[in-house]
Amino acid sequence: MSDISIHTINARGYIGFDILRDHFKISNINLQRDILNSVAYLSDILDAKGVQYSQLRSVLTPSLDKEDVCLLFDSSQIHDSWYGGFVFNKFFPLLNKKSNHTILCGDLICSSTKLANTMLKDTANLAKKVNISTPSQIYCVYISNISKASIESMSSTLQDLDCFIGYANMTYGSLLKYHLAMHLCNCCIKFGSKIICAHEDDRPNEENSNLVGYPYESYGYHLSSIQGAFYSPYLSYKIECPVLAPLKSDVDVSLNALSIDIKNLGEMEVMVESGKIGYLHKEKLGKLQMAGMVGITSEELARKIKEKINNSYIYGMTYLDNFNTMKFNTMLQFPHLGNGHPMRAVAALEYKPKDNVLRLITMT
Repeated sequence: MSDISIHTINARGYIGFDILRDHFKISNINLQRDILNSVAYLSDILDAKGVQYSQLRSVLTPSLDKEDVCLLFDSSQIHDSWYGGFVFNKFFPLLNKKSNHTILCGDLICSSTKLANTMLKDTANLAKKVNISTPSQIYCVYISNISKASIESMSSTLQDLDCFIGYANMTYGSLLKYHLAMHLCNCCIKFGSKIICAHEDDRPNEENSNLVGYPYESYGYHLSSIQGAFYSPYLSYKIECPVLAPLKSDVDVSLNALSIDIKNLGEMEVMVESGKIGYLHKEKLGKLQMAGMVGITSEELARKIKEKINNSYIYGMTYLDNFNTMKFNTMLQFPHLGNGHPMRAVAALEYKPKDNVLRLITMT
């Protein structure tokens, strides 16, 4: 098998994988072949549209250098039936023309007004008081891979709008973040001055179509679109959330891209070699100090990683043929020793299903 590099696979928001596995009973080897062929085809289509798949990693996976933000708007204060279009024309021009993001959007879907108020109170920086009669009046725009300075600049500009109620930093785990992970829809990828979005599956990929209708071109952007059957599973940004039982298939499908031997990650042994601990104390001492893990042993770190392996999804699935190594990344979050934000770290883990072992390669 040749080298594999897949940024992300979205099986929790794309029903096609469940249909193949549960209804058609597709074998793991055939699903793996389908995934690899689909990503290769997608890469060719993107090349033809002037975008390299390898360049999209920062907009499709979590970042340690940038943040995620959710802009919050009260649609009851917007006197336009297409309030999403109104909001788009207010926030989109504020984005840096050279920046790269995935943009998701949608109403706050929640069964309880009380819960909606609690989530906003606990997580959001509210610019003004809002009277929530129904949670769905809150319209959310989620932007990945954005700098703190850009968040503050956008918020400052938007706060003069009656409908803008504030923003929530979505970089760290919270009830609001986990809730939005289940309900927001991917709108588009902004890659510099290029927009990539989805179009109908019966429209050729050689064509481009703006199904949503946002006026990207009027702001100087070039739009490219791809069939939803390829966009949804391979170009959708997944907001981090715990891997609950209904979401386990998302991890299974991601592992299936690497191997036909799919294990439950929570039941695998985590191996941290003693040399890794020395490296972390030398090169990542600041992070260990923030998390109160200075002096931690290999066994203790392995236990902590195992405890958190199901707290987020896996991404960056890679197979290195020369080394016969299968690996993936996952984002870990540890409580801050003081009162600051949690300490986040990306763990690169080698997947060794025959030994039932996850070997820590590095932690950044």
